[in-house]
Amino acid sequence: MHNDVGIVREAIEFLQGNEPPDGYFLGFSGGKDSTVIYHLAKMAGVKFTPIFTNTSIEAPETVKHVKLYYPNVEIVRPTMNLFQGIVKKGLPFRNRRWCCSDLKEKPTHYHPLKHRIFGVRKEESFKRSLYDKVSKRPLKKINYYPILDWTEGDVWQFIEDYKLPYNELYDHGFSRVGCMICPFLSK
Repeated sequence: MHNDVGIVREAIEFLQGNEPPDGYFLGFSGGKDSTVIYHLAKMAGVKFTPIFTNTSIEAPETVKHVKLYYPNVEIVRPTMNLFQGIVKKGLPFRNRRWCCSDLKEKPTHYHPLKHRIFGVRKEESFKRSLYDKVSKRPLKKINYYPILDWTEGDVWQFIEDYKLPYNELYDHGFSRVGCMICPFLSK
């Protein structure tokens, strides 16, 4: 079992203690962190609607993984694809990253569920290290980060302990499985 059962229990209690009457929106990317929050939400017995945004530039392995192992995840798409966006806005760069907001986030902005769970961890970046576990966002949304203080090792230990299916790209050397041409990828 998990080296630190306390962090699992804490995440479950966090989800239960903040559960809204209409349930959570659960942002599901097909990656390791969203896999963990999906299963934590199930273990917590909270009501949630998992949503995957297929940006049109997701790795085929990620889309296959979501459809095969998480068939109840609702798949949404942006109104334009990357190539239409490039014609309209130019190439995305690290300092001009319109692709994430337009292709990944915008398709879910007006989803009626305002209480949203995301698999964000402080360890991932300096910016994320400043996050609080509960964050009020524009459009009257509230974001919840149940594994904010987990390490990558905690995430993999949870996946191993519960024998959860995970994206095969991790077995091929990928440390993240977002969009295939993300300007934030270093390799």
